[in-house]
Amino acid sequence: MRSPYDRVRMRALLPALLLALFGGWCGTFYYGASAPAVICGHLLLLGAAAWGWRGWDPLRLGPWGKVLAPLLWLWLVLAMRASPVSRAGWLAAALLPVFLALPAAVARCWATAEERRRGAFAIAMVAGGTGAVALAGAWLQGSPRAAQPLGNAVVLGEFLVTLAPLALLPALRERGTRRWVAVAALGLVLAAMLATRSVATAAAAVVGAAIALPRGKRRWLLVPLLAGALVLGPRLARIAADEDGSLQARQSYWRGAVRGLAVHPWLGWGPGASAWTLAAHIVPRPAANTPGEVPADPHSLPLQLAYELGLPGLALATALGVAFALARSRELGPADAVELRRTGLAGLAAGVTALAAGPTLATTAPWVALAIAAGAALAGSAAPAARAPRGMGWLYAAVALLLLAPLDAALACYGVARRSPPPQAGSWMALAVELDPQMPLYRARLGWLAPDATRRRLELARAATGAPGVAALPLAAGWAAQMLAGSGDPGGEPLLAVACNADPLAGTAPFLLAFAQPDSPRAPALAARAILADPALLAAVDFEARPELLAAALGEVARWDGVDAGLRKAILDVAARLPSPRQGAIGRRGIAMDDEATTAVSLIAFRRLPWPQTLGFVGVRLPEARILSKLSGAGWLRTTRPGAFPQPCVLPAPPGR
Repeated sequence: MRSPYDRVRMRALLPALLLALFGGWCGTFYYGASAPAVICGHLLLLGAAAWGWRGWDPLRLGPWGKVLAPLLWLWLVLAMRASPVSRAGWLAAALLPVFLALPAAVARCWATAEERRRGAFAIAMVAGGTGAVALAGAWLQGSPRAAQPLGNAVVLGEFLVTLAPLALLPALRERGTRRWVAVAALGLVLAAMLATRSVATAAAAVVGAAIALPRGKRRWLLVPLLAGALVLGPRLARIAADEDGSLQARQSYWRGAVRGLAVHPWLGWGPGASAWTLAAHIVPRPAANTPGEVPADPHSLPLQLAYELGLPGLALATALGVAFALARSRELGPADAVELRRTGLAGLAAGVTALAAGPTLATTAPWVALAIAAGAALAGSAAPAARAPRGMGWLYAAVALLLLAPLDAALACYGVARRSPPPQAGSWMALAVELDPQMPLYRARLGWLAPDATRRRLELARAATGAPGVAALPLAAGWAAQMLAGSGDPGGEPLLAVACNADPLAGTAPFLLAFAQPDSPRAPALAARAILADPALLAAVDFEARPELLAAALGEVARWDGVDAGLRKAILDVAARLPSPRQGAIGRRGIAMDDEATTAVSLIAFRRLPWPQTLGFVGVRLPEARILSKLSGAGWLRTTRPGAFPQPCVLPAPPGR
């Protein structure tokens, strides 16, 4: 029979166990998108929230502040219902109460001084272990930036910088061997944070250290400042010279989010809508934003909240955070609890600072870390929360589980379909669509697996409507429509124009638009845009039947404003050497999706594991295509001016107008 001491010891370790599972599996960028990880994560979060449920004011915000959390959830639901992509907000609506209740569960685990001591030490061990994995992964892979186990360097930095103040506490308070172990763990955390080479993480570390370090020891702030300046000095110099590609890409995301917010300033585009809609508002910066890129979010938490929930939603979220900090500052408690509360608030401040200029990528590990930091700030207060009616938390968990069950079951069907041959895969995807009919990716997969062209066109068109900012889906839908109806059919052109607007640096969509109406006066400009974006398209056999279109397109290439003159001359030189009539074997050049796991559309836009898919083929002369493929498209060159390929991508005018 277990003693009460054993139960205390086990309960104190539960937050660290939850953190380890999400930081190493359930909440990571790649593995966290698999069905087992998602289902396990939902069960763990719902179970923890139900077990720790402490009334309708779980964050203990007081009589006035307690209305903020329900108001934020209601506003989120309203924004979701008004969103053009409402399906994107289902998980946010179901899981927001979980993350609001999770800090109370952590506080329950750390209700006594012994639990707080053991819990903080266990968190330090998990954080140190994550740092060790990050450093070892970077060394083994030969990568200049640490990214594992979360799979993204900046997200790893967000995760570690949130936990660093909590890892600092045992290094200051423990004695003997445990203290040196805690110091080693903290050293691994700090080294891994530096190895991410993230400026946002370095700034967040300074903020966290300023709050977490007690008076008399704040001179140690010089350590992260000097280390950050040493490691990040070259990058800071590039930033000052406006030559840092990462910052340039983020600036384009930020401006795009502001443009989108101007369209829907009050309700926003809906929770979770960034990955499905943001691209249409971004004017990409060549070389920094590359062709085929899918922006998962604006890379700024305040901008993302405003874009998805509108300005009132941002105000509610900000007020909730401020109310939490003020409520904690008024509370009393034992000395050890006060120290833990300070480090918890420091972790929250550091995590939010990192998120202010970093991506979320829909990975849950940083959010679990933030919830645990908030739980540390709640733990051991002299004013414990009132208990909820027994079973109320479990009732909420049961309702949320019922809402999530069809979505999780559909994800499991998707996972089985990825590993099945086409006939069985089609059956599994049909079941996934039945369980989750509004998920655009499932519709697209069902269309690609459909045996007849008409069904394929219908399902792909539905998928494109559900995610207009994910260029691969409208491109596939417009291509399928054009192949089915033949040249001159207007059915696929609006979809191709949407794809062109969502990915203006790519060449396939304008190429297909040019040949949809090759006699249109706008066709030469579209063909020239396609060739500049993807020079290998100059070898397309479609031009052999339309030599006048090719000649006009090359004339547009010669005078295209904003594109490097050297690239234009190289294209024209190759075109001048092309034999007439053309010779050489004809092959098919495939346009694929999900061919690279780290940049997969399925993973970034829809949080589903990659499933390589060819969207279509362009017939090319192979010898010429090999020569032209050595030329970089304009979207890959820093010398290309932003806006050289303007949005919107105008449709060709119908013949006769």
